[in-house]
Amino acid sequence: VRTTAAALTIAALLLVAALGYLLPGLGTGLRTSHGTAAAACTIIAGIILLATAPAASIATAGLKVPQLPTAGQDLAVSDSLQPDVDTRAQRAGRAYEGICCGLALCLIPALFALSLTGSGAALSPTSGAPDSLAEYIAVLFGTQHTGLGFVQALCVTVAGAVVMHAARHGRALASWALMLLAIASCLATGLCATHAVADSGLVASWAPALVSSLVLAAMISAPLWAPKVAELEPTTIAWFERIDSLAIAASLPLGLHLAGIFVLIRGLG
Repeated sequence: VRTTAAALTIAALLLVAALGYLLPGLGTGLRTSHGTAAAACTIIAGIILLATAPAASIATAGLKVPQLPTAGQDLAVSDSLQPDVDTRAQRAGRAYEGICCGLALCLIPALFALSLTGSGAALSPTSGAPDSLAEYIAVLFGTQHTGLGFVQALCVTVAGAVVMHAARHGRALASWALMLLAIASCLATGLCATHAVADSGLVASWAPALVSSLVLAAMISAPLWAPKVAELEPTTIAWFERIDSLAIAASLPLGLHLAGIFVLIRGLG
């Protein structure tokens, strides 16, 4: 069940990436970057799948929530129980683990690919074919620094969307998969700042550098504050859950912008 769920998740996200490659990305004309659009669409689909994964796992395993009778309804409604509920619960848990592993295997490369946005310009009609692997990567993902700040913001929101799930999950495999995804998101923020500083200098790229510094400082200091998270009040945890929901909501428009959806909408006018 776990392997099947992971394979289906990877296949679905690869299909989304293939369809996303048809979108223009951020730029227009020679600045168009279909690779950026494909990676952004993969992340959008992955975040939506992560939010719906628990319900999908329960539905595919055939688990049913016991019904409580309403006023005037026959009490026999709540007497029917599934005889194999333990087996179905284990199947649902394995399916969720497979979904999380498939998400990590697809979203981590997509995040690192998005961090290459701005690493080079698109080829002009007279420049000829790329001569090296670096030029191929630049052509595929490079949009002349267009949207590099949006890419870094998307990486931060993806980290915020998965870190709470990873920290509080009860299954080790799913927790590790989501934690690796969160770590990759944080490292991708640093790569965005590295590309920006290398190409434009620290003075012109101080904002991405500041964001990546704060994220990396939080990662390095995790052994100091992580043990105290378990001692937080339930009301404080509720605020973290609100931030988690806000990060999921913020990642969707950022991904749509990187995929070029808003460019297409403006082109309709």
